[in-house]
Amino acid sequence: MSFKNCIFEKNPPASEEEIKKIEKQLGLEIPEVYRRFLLNTNGMVFDLCVVYGTEDVVEAYINNQVSKNAPGYLSIGNDNGDRELIIKADKSAVMCGFIDAGAIGTAEPDEWFCFSKWVENGCVMRSENDSLSDEVDIMIIAVPDDRIKFQVEIRKVFSLKIPMSAFRKNIENLPYVIVKDVKYAKAKKLIAKLNYPECVAVTEHF
Repeated sequence: MSFKNCIFEKNPPASEEEIKKIEKQLGLEIPEVYRRFLLNTNGMVFDLCVVYGTEDVVEAYINNQVSKNAPGYLSIGNDNGDRELIIKADKSAVMCGFIDAGAIGTAEPDEWFCFSKWVENGCVMRSENDSLSDEVDIMIIAVPDDRIKFQVEIRKVFSLKIPMSAFRKNIENLPYVIVKDVKYAKAKKLIAKLNYPECVAVTEHF
C-alpha cells in the first residue's frame, strides 16, 4: 500500500500476531484492506484525521460501544473530532465511512468510500460545506434478506441490462459497481426510490 505526499506520522508495522490478538479480543474479523494497512503501519496520523492502530481499534470499540450499537462493525479511525471511521468487520469489506460517534448504530455515513484508495490518496478530508464531485459511481455494498425482491428492484430502478444470472453472481462479491459516472444529484434520487437504500452507496472518483 503506497501513500501520496501528505502530512503524517507513520508508525512501525503491526505483526500478524498483534492483528490476530485483537481479532480474538473483539471476536471479529479484520477486513483484508485494513489488515494490509496495519501490516504497513500500525496506525497513522494525517494532518486532518487518524487511522487507528491495533490498540486504538480495541479502545474505540469499547469506548464507542460499537459491540452494542453496531455489531459487526469496527471503528478504525477518527477525523480529529466527533466522527468515527467505520468499516464492516468482514474479510472482504472494502468500503468505509465517517459517522458521528453518537450516531453509530442509528444512522449511516453520508458517504461510503473505498478505504485503500482513500489512504493511498492521502486521506483527503472534506468539510461539511464541501460537496461530492459532480460525477460518482453507484455501488451495492450489502444485500438484504429478501434477495430476489432486491435484485428485481435494483435492475428496474437503475435500468440495468445485465442478465439476472450474471447479476446474481456479481453481488456475491461486494462492493459491486452498478452505475458509473452519474451525476450525484441523480444518484441520490435513484437511491431514494429503493426499499433498501442502506444497501447502496455512492463513491466519488479520487
